Amino acid sequence: MDSSVDIRPYSYRELDNGSCYLVNPSDDSIVGYFDGRTGNAHACDNRVAEAPHNLQELTASDPAVRFIGSLDGDTGQLTVRQPEGNYLRICRWDRLNPETALKSGAMFRTLPQCGCGGSLGSPKVFDSVVDMVAYHFFSFYL
Repeated sequence: MDSSVDIRPYSYRELDNGSCYLVNPSDDSIVGYFDGRTGNAHACDNRVAEAPHNLQELTASDPAVRFIGSLDGDTGQLTVRQPEGNYLRICRWDRLNPETALKSGAMFRTLPQCGCGGSLGSPKVFDSVVDMVAYHFFSFYL
């Protein structure tokens, strides 16, 4: 069974430094911002793209998906902000050894840790940090 995840139905608008806007495919509206410096995803809308100086204020706020660990590290966690404001630990992530990758090009594997026993299911693999964070943003935050 292939546990790879294709989030390509969600598009990106790439910016500098590995950052990008997360775009709703149904109406091409901006729904999030992936911060390439931290790995965090923040909820936002088209107004932020129209006034990019607002990104500093946005990134100073609590992220929707919090990337825990170093972007260059071997392991960490992803947490997703809940409506109450607390964070739910969704998964642990591990950087894959290229020689033992489960999927050609895969760089990361996630292991569910939320304790729900259902919707997260099995481990998933991703090609990049932005793919991994965007998947969790669209699946568990929006």
